[in-house]
Amino acid sequence: MSDAAPKAQIGQLDSDQDIERLALAASEAIQRLIAERHALRSHAGAQERELMRLRATNDELRRQIILICDSYLTLTTDFFKQLQHVDQSIRKVIQTPTTAAGSGAPR
Repeated sequence: MSDAAPKAQIGQLDSDQDIERLALAASEAIQRLIAERHALRSHAGAQERELMRLRATNDELRRQIILICDSYLTLTTDFFKQLQHVDQSIRKVIQTPTTAAGSGAPR
């Protein structure tokens, strides 16, 4: 029995050391998981801020495109009105000599 008792104690020591190693490994794994979680949260926060910035930029670009569209519509409308005015002026000029020539012929 004297030989069995030291072997049992040595086996117990090995088992205690194995448990301690496992506990340390588990602790390190948990610390790595916590650090990864913090890194992922930080990355997700940065992505969320970037998404908000891109949405704001997108909204501003849409607003500017609408303003440009409205400006082109106004410009086109004004241009069309000017063309109508030029057309009316040309028609008046063309009709005036015909009327003058017609009244001058019977004399």
